Amino acid sequence: MARTEDYRPGVGVHLVLTDPDGQVLLLQRANTGFADGHWSVPGGRLDHGEPLPHAAAREALEEVGIHIDPDDLAFSHLCHHADPNGQQRIGVFFTAS
Repeated sequence: MARTEDYRPGVGVHLVLTDPDGQVLLLQRANTGFADGHWSVPGGRLDHGEPLPHAAAREALEEVGIHIDPDDLAFSHLCHHADPNGQQRIGVFFTAS
């Protein structure tokens, strides 16, 4: 029997940030070399050994310049998708307001 290769898609963390009126913050990606020109919620890739909520809080600081306590994030969604380059990814979404 042929052995299959390990399947390990990249993991991204994403933030659904809302204001009191329920409006969601979207960013147009630029100067990253990944999906530039596309609209998305703030986010990025999970670093090795990093807890998911901490990664989301780090991305909030890096991409939006805001400090979020990881304990204030709520898990909201998980999806398996292909990125704009066709690479398989797992997206983990958190919400904060």
